[in-house]
Amino acid sequence: MSDQAIKKNRFQFAHIAWLLLFLSFQSILVRSDDLSASSGMADLIRISTVGLSCLIALMCIVRRKDGVYYLFRSSFPLLLIYAVISIISGSYASHSFYSIWKSIEVIVNIFVVVAVLAQDDQRRSVLTLYAVSIVSYYALLLSVWMGALIDPSNAFSYARGILNLQLSGLFPPINPNTVGFLGAFLSFVAIVRFVRTRWSFRRFFYLVLLGIAFPALILSQARTSLIAFVVAIVVFTIMDRRKGLLILIVFAAISAYSVDSLRQESYDFFRRGQTETQFTTLSGRTLGWKAAWNYFLKSPYFGHGFASAGKFDVLGGGSASTLHGAVFDVLVGVGIVGFVPWIAGIAWTGILLIRRRTSRDRFKDPDKRSMHSEMIALYAMLLVKTLTDSGLALHSLQLMLFLIVVAWTAISEPVAQQATRTNMEEPVYANPARA
Repeated sequence: MSDQAIKKNRFQFAHIAWLLLFLSFQSILVRSDDLSASSGMADLIRISTVGLSCLIALMCIVRRKDGVYYLFRSSFPLLLIYAVISIISGSYASHSFYSIWKSIEVIVNIFVVVAVLAQDDQRRSVLTLYAVSIVSYYALLLSVWMGALIDPSNAFSYARGILNLQLSGLFPPINPNTVGFLGAFLSFVAIVRFVRTRWSFRRFFYLVLLGIAFPALILSQARTSLIAFVVAIVVFTIMDRRKGLLILIVFAAISAYSVDSLRQESYDFFRRGQTETQFTTLSGRTLGWKAAWNYFLKSPYFGHGFASAGKFDVLGGGSASTLHGAVFDVLVGVGIVGFVPWIAGIAWTGILLIRRRTSRDRFKDPDKRSMHSEMIALYAMLLVKTLTDSGLALHSLQLMLFLIVVAWTAISEPVAQQATRTNMEEPVYANPARA
């Protein structure tokens, strides 16, 4: 493929479909709890953006003779089965429309990322999508800081513990957990790009980005996101062979733990001023999980309806929309029948990532190895986050990133094998420093 053809393939309609899905997520955030006019407008925006996104994705898939084939790459078939079972479960859900709609959102997510994958230069297309997601998430985080500047009294709420403040988003409304995830993911990206690039200007630029993202992570007091961030950095340093950085992290951790005052302050930060009961129940999450488990046992094979079972049957339709635990949301919603392909899709993605990282004579190029290591670390971050969040089960910022990782596993090995068999120059990789 010529350089000119590659340049034309940077941004396509499939990426527009992803941006529309991202906008539909914003309509989730602006939706109010009552049936006000603003809620109706948000629903209309959401339905329109998801529908248009699906239409564009399907057009991108069917325009290629082999477009449908990409639905059967990597973990997409397993995740597609999970989405179809979720739609079927809407027929017996207590709130059928809600269940079916949430299922449609998941399947559209899959279609959109498959459409991105079904491009002439797959690797370039997936990396472009990853870059678009980073820019979009930074734009969302900047809206959080804008709200904090315009109306700090509402953006910062009182919180117990060492930090008396907790950061939320106002334009649009974003809860602290989502702010924390944005801060964790974007801080991870900034650090990875900082250690990867050798250009002084770009290093300064990534430091600025880190200065935007990391304070949001700390001020949100999102504990799982902070742990996920640390895990991702450690995984990246190991996979990318950054021995010096890994030694520095271990030394800093041991030094901090050896200081009694720092150890106590760290514990107090994670305790967040909660009582023993609140802390040990993960802010009440385990109580909801117990109720969900008991409800799951009443229909263990098929569940009680995707998404609606957790929100309405277990939680009673309050302000919380999920059980803050993907495993329990999936089990109570679609039962074992839906849980098996869902967990298998997540596990198979991890297996493909590790297997292709450890294959002999692969990823000798530092840039290619570093990009793959970043995807493994992102996968690890999402796994940790899903322990106390339902993001990988529903349409969310986490699911959109996870499907990008799935798309990456779908193009890594076949392209490399083809290049080896034909003894030709490998396809052009996007410069990770620019991705």
